[in-house]
Amino acid sequence: STLMRTFGLESEDYSGFNHQVRPYVEYDYIPDEDQDELPNFSSMDRIDQKNAVTYGIDNFFDLLTEKGGSKEYGYIKLSQSYSFLDEDSDEPFSDIYAKLRWIPVRSSRIIYKTYYDVYDNEFTSHNLEGYYFNSRGDQFGLEYVYSDDGETEQINALLSAALLANWSIDLEVEHSIADDETNEADLS
Repeated sequence: STLMRTFGLESEDYSGFNHQVRPYVEYDYIPDEDQDELPNFSSMDRIDQKNAVTYGIDNFFDLLTEKGGSKEYGYIKLSQSYSFLDEDSDEPFSDIYAKLRWIPVRSSRIIYKTYYDVYDNEFTSHNLEGYYFNSRGDQFGLEYVYSDDGETEQINALLSAALLANWSIDLEVEHSIADDETNEADLS
């Protein structure tokens, strides 16, 4: 279900904003299947058993224009899971996941994601992203990733410039601050 309310604003450009709240509950079940016959190239090749209820609340904010239209302004999403698996019985609650997306001006995005450990009472990871793009096809993005395990602290950059109608130049860089080395750099 969705709960919604419109609030008035005294602004030259916007008549108000719309706030939508969407609580949800979902159940995920993945049986424990033998995967020995399947190729194993990395940990991503295995699908772990799951038996959990996930619940959360999503908040959406839209600005209302004087002409009756609307513009997305951002959202806040919170969620957590409760596991019914025996191996998770001592700590059945997952970390609380939070995601904030803000669109301060047209053609830009700021996104923040984090996990909060409810048993250790601390944040375990942070991810901050910022993007700018224009109608010509140019893009610029920066991302900072930090994990409390001490192994992940990196900055990623994306730059794309439209040169001609069908030609562009792209640069992507992933630099590990923790290891003080560039993991990947692509120019195309």
